Amino acid sequence: GYRGMDIRFASNNTVMGNNIYANSSHGMYLSAGTNNTLIGNNVCSNTNSGILLQSSPQSILIGNNTYSNGDPGINIDSSDNNIVTGNNVYSNVDVGFYLYFADNNTLTRNKSYSNLSHGFYIYTNTNNILTENDTYSNGNDGIYFTYTAPNNNNALIGNRTYSNSNYGVRLYDSAGINVAAGNLGYDS
Repeated sequence: GYRGMDIRFASNNTVMGNNIYANSSHGMYLSAGTNNTLIGNNVCSNTNSGILLQSSPQSILIGNNTYSNGDPGINIDSSDNNIVTGNNVYSNVDVGFYLYFADNNTLTRNKSYSNLSHGFYIYTNTNNILTENDTYSNGNDGIYFTYTAPNNNNALIGNRTYSNSNYGVRLYDSAGINVAAGNLGYDS
């Protein structure tokens, strides 16, 4: 199909335990809705993103597996105040997690590995918290912040980055980022 699941202008939904694969666009596409919850879905081998939240604030993503997708495994675009916990994102052609103009999100205990590019790519965001995430064996950086001059008060707490092709954590053209104690980076 075109998209495995398309949820637009819909709020307060729970989507749980689905297998979504081999679609010609995104696996799961959520747009212009709030308070949606995705739990334990397997999303793989889609042409674009595994899961895309676009203008979809206050959503919760827990325990999803996104892998072998053509774009980011989990793409949070212009979506604020989301909680992303315990997701496994791996072997995607692009980055693992991509936050684009997305503020006040919390990413905790996620794994991002063996992606062709970055494990976590943070582009022009404010007040995001990345804590206790593992990112390893990615083709570029483990965690990458870029073009974030307006980007203030992002926190990295207790993350582990290792065996990435470039840097464990990289700040490029960025300002006002708090890199907190407890991060571990090696063999990158």
